Amino acid sequence: MQALLVEGRRLGGEAAWVLAEGDDAPAQVFYPALGGAPAPAVMFTFDLSDDA
Repeated sequence: MQALLVEGRRLGGEAAWVLAEGDDAPAQVFYPALGGAPAPAVMFTFDLSDDA
């Protein structure tokens, strides 16, 4: 993850994000330990199957 952040900065990126489920306990520890800050988000999904 650190290598990805370094490369993003090198390429001129200004932000990076990762989506994790609220009940993903390891992610809730891992990403803040790297300096990530939780942010409110709403995810919308679209069913593209033929049954939809």
